[in-house]
Amino acid sequence: MNPALDLRCADLRAADMTGLNMRRINLYQADLRDAKLEGVNLHDASLSGADLRNADLDSVQFFGASLLGADLRRADLRKSILAGADITCADFSGANLQDAVLPGLLWRPCIFKITFPAPNFADANLRRASLVNTDFNHVDFSNADLRESSLDNADFTHANLEGADLRNADLTRANFFSANLNGADLRGATLTFARFDYATTSGCRGCP
Repeated sequence: MNPALDLRCADLRAADMTGLNMRRINLYQADLRDAKLEGVNLHDASLSGADLRNADLDSVQFFGASLLGADLRRADLRKSILAGADITCADFSGANLQDAVLPGLLWRPCIFKITFPAPNFADANLRRASLVNTDFNHVDFSNADLRESSLDNADFTHANLEGADLRNADLTRANFFSANLNGADLRGATLTFARFDYATTSGCRGCP
């Protein structure tokens, strides 16, 4: 596929694009619900405002892609690579990000959201995901599965981790300043040099 192709607002529902090279493609506000994009190269692509609900994004490369305002609810993002992607206002709630690689994610406060003006990972599966050295200030991880994930030096300042499962995660140097850890489970997690200043930890198992 031509990497310069412009597919803004295209109706690609349930389309099969498995394995295509879609680098730098413009999919602004495209409808990709239930689409099959396994193994697709979306390096530097524009997916701002795209609807990717229930899409198959297994092993997709999102290096430097724009997912600003994208809807990825319940999408399959297993083994995907989102390094350096812009996820401002993106919704990953209920998505499967098991074994995904997400270092260096970029985002800015979402002016349309008041309580949590940040990307949404509520109920997402992030088991064994790599989220090292990433800013998750104010991000919603409520009830997310973060078991065995790599979160070394991640910043969870003011993040919502209520009910999150962080068992056996690597939380070395992680910062939970003023985070909501009520009902979270940190049993077996590595907490070396992790900080929990002013965090709320009611009902948290494994919290220091």
